[in-house]
Amino acid sequence: MPLLEAMACGVPVITSNTSSMPEVVGGAAILVDPHDVDEMAAAITRVLSDEALRDRHARRGHRPRWTVLVENGSASDVERVRVSRLAVIVASYREHLNL
Repeated sequence: MPLLEAMACGVPVITSNTSSMPEVVGGAAILVDPHDVDEMAAAITRVLSDEALRDRHARRGHRPRWTVLVENGSASDVERVRVSRLAVIVASYREHLNL
């Protein structure tokens, strides 16, 4: 959930390119090899120094990939249920933070 929470708050996300992380964030995050410290450092440096990149990823996070899947009909019924539950959690979180 931390990835979705960060994305919901408009924070640019850098995450692993392994496991389910790419599916969770879609195109809304910068993906790095979790075993490559130099790649992680470069991604952090890029986010901190490139305002356009930072803003682009922050905006993408407000519309995560899972909402697009549901809207375009690509999601299965099970995915739709998961997404609706996630949407409730994200909405509650945003309300809690007054976003």
